[in-house]
Amino acid sequence: MAYNLAAILEYQLAPKMFLGGSIGLNNAQNYRQLTGGVYLRCVFDGAGTLGVPSGTTLP
Repeated sequence: MAYNLAAILEYQLAPKMFLGGSIGLNNAQNYRQLTGGVYLRCVFDGAGTLGVPSGTTLP
């Protein structure tokens, strides 16, 4: 039996800056892998907030 689990969490620090982390776990009978990471993402152009194009007003 094998399984796979992955998760990503991201937090908006500023209008164009995000802090996030990820974790993943894979398992098979003779092989195991656990990965994780932390990142800082900066949007230079195109979106002021996550998924919303610049110049768009939110309701």
